[in-house]
Amino acid sequence: MSIKIHKSIIIFTVPFILVLLGVIFLILIFPPSGPVVANTPPTAPIVFITPTPAYDDDTLICSILFPSSDPDNDSISYTYIWVLNGTLTDIITDTVQANETMPNDVWQCYVTPFDGMNVGKNGTDTVVIEKRLPIEPSNTPPTAPVVSINPNPAYTNMSLFCNITTPSTDEDNDTIVYHYEWFVNGSVTGFTGPNLSSIHTYANDEWTCVVTPFDGQNYGPSGNDVIIIQNDGIPTPKNTPPTIPVVIISPDPAYSNDTLSCTISVPSNDSDNDTIIYLYEWYLNDNLTNLTGSTVFSNQTSVGDIWKCVVTPYDGIDYGFSADYTSIIHVVASGTYSLSPIIAYSCALGLYDISYSSFTFIDTGTTLTVQPLMNNGGYMIGASAAHGIINAIFVYPGGPTGCTETYTLVGDFITEDIWQATFTILFSNNCMGCLNVEWLITGTRI
Repeated sequence: MSIKIHKSIIIFTVPFILVLLGVIFLILIFPPSGPVVANTPPTAPIVFITPTPAYDDDTLICSILFPSSDPDNDSISYTYIWVLNGTLTDIITDTVQANETMPNDVWQCYVTPFDGMNVGKNGTDTVVIEKRLPIEPSNTPPTAPVVSINPNPAYTNMSLFCNITTPSTDEDNDTIVYHYEWFVNGSVTGFTGPNLSSIHTYANDEWTCVVTPFDGQNYGPSGNDVIIIQNDGIPTPKNTPPTIPVVIISPDPAYSNDTLSCTISVPSNDSDNDTIIYLYEWYLNDNLTNLTGSTVFSNQTSVGDIWKCVVTPYDGIDYGFSADYTSIIHVVASGTYSLSPIIAYSCALGLYDISYSSFTFIDTGTTLTVQPLMNNGGYMIGASAAHGIINAIFVYPGGPTGCTETYTLVGDFITEDIWQATFTILFSNNCMGCLNVEWLITGTRI
């Protein structure tokens, strides 16, 4: 009888254990459902670098002007990152000491909030270091000289001499030099010496000599004298200045690897059949340079430069009106650029997985195409980056996971071979938990 009882126990126990294991298995596979509260990351803080402006002997402080807010009322902590001229530094506090800075440095501070679970968007500010110039003592400009034109009266066969009868005085005892300008009938002539040859004078012309003193630091008030040329009875032929030419700068548009050539497309005309020569002047960003030829070489230009060529005709007696043409130097955007940091992101249990270590720009002068394919869907496309501005986008509707993916690259070139931009991926609709991501990246031409 004990054996039968033993067998019945065995027969009863084995099914019971199997049922119990099945219940445990179902619990593990299908856990009880319940509300799960998602955490919301903190907002971006607003930061400000002081002092502004910043000089090379200043310590930089990155201050949080308006802190991040957290919808979940979580406690927020902040991390600091400093970028120098596009390169990440090892400074992770809110301060950069003055001995770390140099004139023309570009410092960027990035402050990232963290609520214990999620990282929020960073706040950023940028400052360019200026050189502090020594304070020099104030200078007193020289007084106006007294000027007279000789001979007086003057005839058409006489050269004119602009004499300083009473020199300027200078309270600082600085050495004074004088700048001369001649005007005829109220118009600029371009003559800048104290003497004027009689070949330039005609009866009834009103000539003015203006003399301006300069003490090495400041110009003083000018002195001047006026004389009217008398007719000596000998007829003197009147010269007609040459007409204004038409000039162009080629190539147009011009890129940073181009040599600029200022060409006279329509020459000046001279009714007296005088031989015409052309005087060239080049202005860079509205400042006169010392270039006096028709060419500016590519190693003298930079992206964003505004070059103006001014051409003045001269027939040996008179200057004609000047012509000018302006050209802006564009960036050669096409090329392959290594990325720092490398872009890598994976979500949706690996269904979405990207990694980019370089971008290739194809710029036609009208459009910019950024390769490779974004998640094998398509290229980011935007307007030409020839002016140094990058703004490209690709929208991938219904990607591999059924969600819409939007890729953007927005930034600008900081040199001819380096650009900085924000690369963003936005997810919308059934994206299986994929979160919006953003990188601040630097592209360096390979």
